[in-house]
Amino acid sequence: MTLAKGIWFNLPNFFRAPILLVSEFSVSSWLWAKRGYGFPVPSYVKRKLLKSLSFTNAIWIETGTLHGDMTKFLAKSSDLVISIEPSELLSTRAKKRFRNNPNVSIIQGTSEDYFSDVVKEVSGRVNFFLDGHFSGVATFQGDRDTPIQLELEVISAQIGRLEAVAVFIDDVRLFPSGAPETESDYPSRDYLINWACGNNLRWDIQHDIFIAISSDRLHSPSAETLHSSSNTRNNCVDEVEA
Repeated sequence: MTLAKGIWFNLPNFFRAPILLVSEFSVSSWLWAKRGYGFPVPSYVKRKLLKSLSFTNAIWIETGTLHGDMTKFLAKSSDLVISIEPSELLSTRAKKRFRNNPNVSIIQGTSEDYFSDVVKEVSGRVNFFLDGHFSGVATFQGDRDTPIQLELEVISAQIGRLEAVAVFIDDVRLFPSGAPETESDYPSRDYLINWACGNNLRWDIQHDIFIAISSDRLHSPSAETLHSSSNTRNNCVDEVEA
């Protein structure tokens, strides 16, 4: 073992953790720049976006726990994160991971079975991170590739009694920009926009996430996030009222 390696492995964890974090951030940024700031968008960029646009002191409802990395991030700033994961294997792992986190609730099941009941039980300000779609190896595939239309219908039915909502739909690149050329469980982006407008929500697309928020929290992205390959804006509230 070299002297450098020996020093590194003998450092306390509280010294090593920040160094590893900075290294990961630097590598992710470099690789993203090499791709021309295209897809996939690094996780740290999406997390920064969620942190800046979501409501504070609000519940988070997440669909698609996967390994629980986003769940962990959301739990840092929320009194309650409810995450729905249809895969029995992934949900079991997530429950084990968060067994000492009283503000995290993992529900094993599909959105079709549980999303409506979960939304009906919450009140006040609610943030939604909707990422419960089939995306290949290790992810769950049910009768449809994505339950997003059902999830949005549920939110529409409950939005009137909630103080405010912030809805983040991940991987918006999968939603066609026009009418789907083939039969698909992914509705068009126009569908998402019309849904937001129909619920008097402001909408935006940033860093592969469709955002719909019932307030004026949407603001111009900061300089370091302007590299998004999809960065459009529309104020549905003004359009509906006009």
